[in-house]
Amino acid sequence: MEQGNNRIKIPGFYVNLDWNSTIQKLTDSDAGRLLKNMFNYALEDPLIETSEVVTAISEMSIFRTIDINKEKYIEKCRTNKLNGEKGGRPIGSKNKNPEKPNGLFENPEKAKSRNNSNNKEKAKAKLELDTSARIKQMKKIVEMDLNTITGEDQIEFCMMVKEQIKYLGWNRFEILVFYTDENKVEELLAEYGFPGLLEGILGVKESYEYLLDSVFY
Repeated sequence: MEQGNNRIKIPGFYVNLDWNSTIQKLTDSDAGRLLKNMFNYALEDPLIETSEVVTAISEMSIFRTIDINKEKYIEKCRTNKLNGEKGGRPIGSKNKNPEKPNGLFENPEKAKSRNNSNNKEKAKAKLELDTSARIKQMKKIVEMDLNTITGEDQIEFCMMVKEQIKYLGWNRFEILVFYTDENKVEELLAEYGFPGLLEGILGVKESYEYLLDSVFY
């Protein structure tokens, strides 16, 4: 990968423990060739010849995961570079607390800053409380008898929630729906190994705000 004329060298690559059951079924020779090709692919060196099974495993999940994480690292490098180009605190200003024109060393802006900080903390706490309540409602859907629901859109929403949880489990579902930006869902699902659930997860994220309450109230 390159950024301008400078090649960005990644420090390593991600290994998903979900691959373990598949890799354990390989022969020692195939497992060794797979490992070598993981390094070759990450370093953009030529791949060595290997079996069709190893090639399929590599192309379907391993190389794709390496690509996703490589892009994340490169994007982080780009962001850091842009932030650096914007400049920072002037030279010599570190740890300085200049005296105010009124002769006071206390900065009157600090009180305002503390108030803003407190307001942000309160807003964050409220958001976490609201999110926790939403998550509890989602969990109730799993055990809900859909015969008790009359609205077709509500039934469809509940079935969609059940289907995603069936494959992802609660932890991954919760992260994707409540804590992941919409534009990051696809790459995270690829890491989890469920790219086919993209439409369902985006549907849940889009619908839960106005459908969840209607299911319970």
